[in-house]
Amino acid sequence: MLQIAAVLWALVCVLPQQVSAGFLHTFKKASLTTDQAPCDSCATADLQDPNEFDQCNFWGDPHYTETWGGLGRFDYQGLGVHDVVINNVTCDTFRMQAFHCQYRTSRNAVVLGFVIELGGSVTGTVFVNDTFVEVSAGLESLVSPIGEISTQQLQNGGINVQTGDRCNFVNINEKPINFKPGYLLNAKVRSRVGVTQNAGVCGSPQLFPTFVSDNSSFLFTSEQIEQLCEQCSSFGGEISPACPGYTPPQPPDITNDLTEECLWAADPIETQNAGTGPDITQFCATDTTIAADFGNPGPDQCLFTVTDGNGNSCTDICGLLGTTCSNVPGRVDSQNDNCEPGGNEGTASCDTQNNFNTYTCACDIPDIPFPGDNINDAEEVANNDPNISFQDAIDNCTVGCLANVTFDINVPPTTELEYLLQGCIIDWVYASNDERAAIVDNTQAQCPGLPLTETCADFTCSSGLVPDPAKQADVCGPPGTCTDALCCMTSRFRRYRRQRIRRRRRRSRFGRYYKYAYNESLMQSLAPDEEEHEEDGNFQQVYSCKGEDCEEAKAKLSTRRGSSSAQVKEVLADEL
Repeated sequence: MLQIAAVLWALVCVLPQQVSAGFLHTFKKASLTTDQAPCDSCATADLQDPNEFDQCNFWGDPHYTETWGGLGRFDYQGLGVHDVVINNVTCDTFRMQAFHCQYRTSRNAVVLGFVIELGGSVTGTVFVNDTFVEVSAGLESLVSPIGEISTQQLQNGGINVQTGDRCNFVNINEKPINFKPGYLLNAKVRSRVGVTQNAGVCGSPQLFPTFVSDNSSFLFTSEQIEQLCEQCSSFGGEISPACPGYTPPQPPDITNDLTEECLWAADPIETQNAGTGPDITQFCATDTTIAADFGNPGPDQCLFTVTDGNGNSCTDICGLLGTTCSNVPGRVDSQNDNCEPGGNEGTASCDTQNNFNTYTCACDIPDIPFPGDNINDAEEVANNDPNISFQDAIDNCTVGCLANVTFDINVPPTTELEYLLQGCIIDWVYASNDERAAIVDNTQAQCPGLPLTETCADFTCSSGLVPDPAKQADVCGPPGTCTDALCCMTSRFRRYRRQRIRRRRRRSRFGRYYKYAYNESLMQSLAPDEEEHEEDGNFQQVYSCKGEDCEEAKAKLSTRRGSSSAQVKEVLADEL
C-alpha cells in the first residue's frame, strides 16, 4: 500500500492542481497578463509575493511596517474609529475599520476591535474582538475560525478573513497585556495588486481623513461600539471618540475650540504655551473673520493666532506644532479675541520674520497627525527609569530576525526590519516589566516571510499516518490549524469486520468436533492484514488474541499457518 501511495503522490505532483472551493483558497503563483482582469487572477496568485499582493502590516501600538500608500512606514496613534482599508471599486468589496484605544497612560494607541465588510455574491460584515468572531449569514466559508475563540487560538494562528474572489485577505492575531486596555490586535492585510485604493490608513497619503467621526459611517454596530468602549474605559485614562463621556482635547488658555480636523494640535500647543517663547492663543475656525478674509482654510490647513511672536516666522511657529507652514493670512488685531484682521493685514512669506507681536499662521495638517511617543521620547523615559536602561531595550529586541540589525537612534529606519526594531524598542520601554518578554515575542511574530496560512504540505502527520497526496495543497487555515483528520490517511487501507464468536459446536473439515469458549476481552476479529485463515474457501476470517497471556498462544498460532479455522479455534480455546 505504501508503494501505491507513493505512486499516487507522484501523479499529484505532475497533474494540474484543482482549485479548492472551500475556505482559504490555495494561492499559486501566476503572472497577470494585460488581458486578464485582477479579479480573475486572484485565486491563482501567490499570497506571499509582494509583486502579486500589496501588503499592509500593523501591530503593537500600532506600528505600520508595510503599507501600499505613499506614507511608507509609520506609527499612527489616533483614537476612535478609523478606516484601515477601502477596496470597493475593483473586484469584491473589502472595507476594514479599526477601533483604537489609548495604551496605558501614554500618547499611543492599540487596536481593540475590527469590523470587515465583505461584498460579493453575499454581502455582510465580520466583527472581531478578543473573545468572539461574529459573522453575517452566508459568509461563514470566508472566515476561520468563527464564533467563540480562545486567547490561544488568537495568539497561535489568529483569524483569517478573505473575499469570495480571493483578492483580499487579512490575518488577525492578539497579544494580551496586563494594563490598559487588556489586549491588542495585530493584522496582516494582503490585497491584489490593481485592487488596492489610496484610502484608509493602509493606502491614504494623509491620515486625518481616515478618522470616522460620524457614527452613521461606522461599520460597527452600536452594540459593538458600546462593548469596545466599556473595555477601553474600564482602565481609566483617555476616552476614545464615539464613546460616552468623550470630550475633544482643548489646550488651556486658548480661545475658540479646536475643530475636529485640528485636534492634532492640542498637545503641542499645550506644551509650547507651558514653556518659553511665543504663545498660540487662538484657533481661527472657518467662521472667523480672518478665515473668511483668507478665503477659509482648506481641508488640509488650520489657522492659529500667535502672540509674543516678534522675530519668529510662521515656519518657526508651525514647526513648534510639528508641521509645516502653508501661508501667512495676515496680522490680527491684538485687541480682540475673534481672529479679526487688524492693521497692515495682508499675506506674507512663511519664512518672513515677523516684526508684529500678533499675527496668524496657516499650518498644514500633518500627514500623520497623531504619531504618538517616538524613539527619542522612549530614550528619555528609559534614562529616567532607575530599573531599566535604553540599552536594555536595544539588547532585548535585537534577537531572532532582528539579531543582525544595527540600531542608531540618529539614523531614521529605512527597511522593514529596522522599523520593526525601532517599534520593539519603543514598546519595550513603555511596557511593564512582566510584559516586556511578550513585547519581544509580538515583534518576532511580525518578521517578514512568516507564513500567513498553513497547508497540509507544512503539516507533519502523527505516527502511523502518512500525508494524503490529494490534500497536500489544501489550506487548513491560520498556522497551527492543520490536523491529522484534514491532511493524513492511514498507512494501509484496512477493512475492519467485527464478528461475535458464539459458543457452538461445529464439525471441521477433518470430521472432528471442537468446543471453544468466547472471551470478548481476549478474542476479536481484526483486519485482513493480520493472521489470516481460510474457512470453507469462501471468505477470510481473522482471529487474534489480546491480553498479557496471549503471546504464547500467538506463537503457537503462527506455527499453524494453513490450518483450518477450526484448528485455529482449538489452539486459542486451549490457551484461553
